[in-house]
This record gives sequence, C-alpha cells and structure tokens, in this order.
Amino acid sequence: MSLSGKLFAGLSCVLVVALVVLGGMLYRAESRLAQVQTNAGKLEAAAQAQGVMIDAQARQTERTESALDRRENANREAAAEKDQRQGVWETMRRTDEKVRAWADQPLPDSVFRLRKNR
Repeated sequence: MSLSGKLFAGLSCVLVVALVVLGGMLYRAESRLAQVQTNAGKLEAAAQAQGVMIDAQARQTERTESALDRRENANREAAAEKDQRQGVWETMRRTDEKVRAWADQPLPDSVFRLRKNR
C-alpha cells in the first residue's frame, strides 16, 4: 500500500469517525429539541387552562359585584324609605293631637314581654 493510499484510508477513517460523532451530536440535539417542544406544549396547555380559569373567575367576580351593588342600592332605598316614614311620623306626632296622645301612652306589658322574648 502506498503512502497516498494509507493517507486516503486514514483520512477516510477520520472522516467516518467525525461523521459518527456529528451524527451522535445531531441525535442528542434532536432529542433535546423534542423534549423542549413537549415541555412547551405542556406549558402552553397549562397556560390556556389558567386563562380559562381566570376568565371564569373574572365573570364570577363581575356577577358578585353586580349582586352586591344591587343589594347596596336596595339597602339605600330601604333606608331612605325608613327615613321618610320616620319623618312623616315625627311630623304627625307634632301636629296631630290624636297621634300625640296615642304615642304618649305606654305600651302594654304583653308588648314588652314579646320584645324581651326575641
């Protein structure tokens, strides 16, 4: 075997080893890429699920706030109505003799017992 043949055989061996090493590196890189893509898919699915949950919680919060606003408005209206009735009662008590006489009478004992038992 001549020197050029030996050189060609040696270079061929080096080239084959280099190709095997590069192939192994490529295989590991593809494996890592597949793992990263799998993890990315899982993370994306989890993010979408969290987005759905956040949207549902936001809708529930809006419904709760709306219900609280309605209740607060009803309480304000009831308080205003109570104040108005109290004002009418105070006016009648000042101006009407019959109402004043009735209001000045003490309550019967049965009413006190009812209030005490509550």
